[in-house]
Amino acid sequence: MIRFRSLLHFTRGYTNDAKFKRDFISTILQSTVTRREAKDYLKKYDLNGNKNNISLIILEDVNELLQHKQSLKENLTKLLNLGVSPIMLLLDNEKHENKEHKLLNYYKVSDLLDCTTMPSLEYVPFSYKPTSMNKMGQRMIMYRLDERSSNDDLINFIKNINKNLGSLEKIIILNQNGGIPFKQRNWNSHIFMNMKDEYNISKKELDDRLKELEQEKVDVLEKNNNGVSVIKQALFNLELMNESLNLLPLSSTGLITSYKAMENNNPIIHNILTDRALVSCSLPMLKDYDADKGRKWYEVGINHKRENIDVNIQTTVLKKGVDITIFKDRLLTQFNSVGLPKKYCTNAVGEEREKKLDLNKMKVIIKESFGRELDLEHYLDRINGNIFMIIIIGDYEGIAILTYEKYDKGEIIYLDKLGVLPHLKGSLGISDLMFVEMFDRIEDDILVWRSRKVNVVNKWYFQRSKGTIDLDKIDEGVDSIFRLFYYCDNNGRDMFTTLDKESVKSLCREIRDIQPSWKT
Repeated sequence: MIRFRSLLHFTRGYTNDAKFKRDFISTILQSTVTRREAKDYLKKYDLNGNKNNISLIILEDVNELLQHKQSLKENLTKLLNLGVSPIMLLLDNEKHENKEHKLLNYYKVSDLLDCTTMPSLEYVPFSYKPTSMNKMGQRMIMYRLDERSSNDDLINFIKNINKNLGSLEKIIILNQNGGIPFKQRNWNSHIFMNMKDEYNISKKELDDRLKELEQEKVDVLEKNNNGVSVIKQALFNLELMNESLNLLPLSSTGLITSYKAMENNNPIIHNILTDRALVSCSLPMLKDYDADKGRKWYEVGINHKRENIDVNIQTTVLKKGVDITIFKDRLLTQFNSVGLPKKYCTNAVGEEREKKLDLNKMKVIIKESFGRELDLEHYLDRINGNIFMIIIIGDYEGIAILTYEKYDKGEIIYLDKLGVLPHLKGSLGISDLMFVEMFDRIEDDILVWRSRKVNVVNKWYFQRSKGTIDLDKIDEGVDSIFRLFYYCDNNGRDMFTTLDKESVKSLCREIRDIQPSWKT
């Protein structure tokens, strides 16, 4: 957590209001942001009122909202103090209520939140900087999506906000159920969605789930816990987020959470300060525990019931995202790569690939990420012909290279390189995305990687691993600066249940003794 004194330094010059500064710093400290995140936030949000930092907050499930009205008011005050300019939109879609009652709800909510009601979605001001509810100044504004409004009207409204006010940073949806249900998490919420890669998959998954529920192919209890209305709402919100984020800059973020989560652990404030989810999407999921004992709060048991959902996993963060390209060729040739040294070119006839691995760009990102230049030929001498997979994020903004390494019982999958361009570290969840891809694609195999014992990211690695081995302890008198991490999914093979002691040692020796391929 960032220190109080550091924050005083960061906030110098933003305000002379001592109470405001104290409350402001307290909010940041409670969100456990890092020093870099605090600096990035203060660079982005202008607390002196010179910049619009607009967040559109869409309020669904009005009856649930009214049960959490005090918490919502308190959180809106915090957002205002953090430099956010919230625009409120009430989406009153209760079918059993008449038009008069819905209109009454609109005025009731706007009064509760001290908002000025707007007559139409068509009107968006050209200047907007509301002040805290306990100060004199411009009030927040609230719109209503009524029965006559279509989805196109809503999208045009979002376009106008971005056009007139210039900086739509966040689209936040608050409702009773929280984020987008995800089959792989036992229909609990997605944590982070890279929309470019996951939108179509998630939409099909929800469409299929809806058909199942409507055809009553699931038991009554499950249908009640994760019913038709929940899936329909999730589909609406998923499509809305996809259309909206496609209109906005890459830096804009969507967030869907529940009123209960907002009240308990404040995912909205956390995201304003860090631009990420409360928990990483690459942390373990679906662990088969008979009881809660020994289970981390972010791990979801496969028999986890929806009514017992922890509010920590009711939030989905969404980004327009980045393209993910997977290369699965075991051997690199001139047909599937660019920049391959001549000694590795084959005389065999081959078919040119439409997408080729660019070794020149690969060298650049490795140099930028590790601060050292790769000796490409030395590296290819070891890995070419033994490649399991290469993951490329965007235009070589992130890279993961996985190889097969031999030991006395065969081959094991080894994460050889993981790199992210320095200016993108901590943003867009690039490392998380690569780990999710790896975990999804190793199936029932074991994945291992090594890291220097003094590496500051070892805690992060440990959270994503099944276990770790000190490679200094394998052979007496043979020192090593590395620690080995290993992972398998819940149904996969664990090294210590499938391998004997000597095979584990053989595997560890192979990983320990891999020679680096840096230019000297």
